Amino acid sequence: GGWHRALADIDTECWKASWAAILVRDVPFGGLQVAAYAEAKQRLQEAALRLHELGSDLGSGVSELAADAVAPLPPPPVIEGLPLDLLAGVFAGALAAALTTPLDVLVTHATTQDAPADGSRPRGAVQLGVDLVREQGACTLLRGITCRTLYYAPLIGVFFGLYEHFRRVLS
Repeated sequence: GGWHRALADIDTECWKASWAAILVRDVPFGGLQVAAYAEAKQRLQEAALRLHELGSDLGSGVSELAADAVAPLPPPPVIEGLPLDLLAGVFAGALAAALTTPLDVLVTHATTQDAPADGSRPRGAVQLGVDLVREQGACTLLRGITCRTLYYAPLIGVFFGLYEHFRRVLS
């Protein structure tokens, strides 16, 4: 089939270098997502609780001052369940995507490099990074950060939102 021909055209050493770079990007990306999601969810819950308490305090203060002239303010809604999970996931996805963009740039260069003409090993991710920074400057490692962040933020938000939703429904 077609994929056999495609694989036959790939230099084995380039393929290994590409996969090493992919692992160097994807393992931190996954770890950052999970850690950032847990932290964002906790902080959003704390912020929602503070807003709820603030709203209750404001509502009771207004009613004490104005008696019946002004109705007390209703407390702000507490974020929980699916909206909380979606929002925390969006934050986690955006943060993980932004922080791993330099690694993604290295993956792109590792997977598109040609095999060295002299038969030597292809450049690994570290050497590619050093060469890119020397040739194009450090900012080159941030190319695509906006697109990557805007792509992964909603994707990871939906992932965590649905994961938590079905975890609650099925437990």
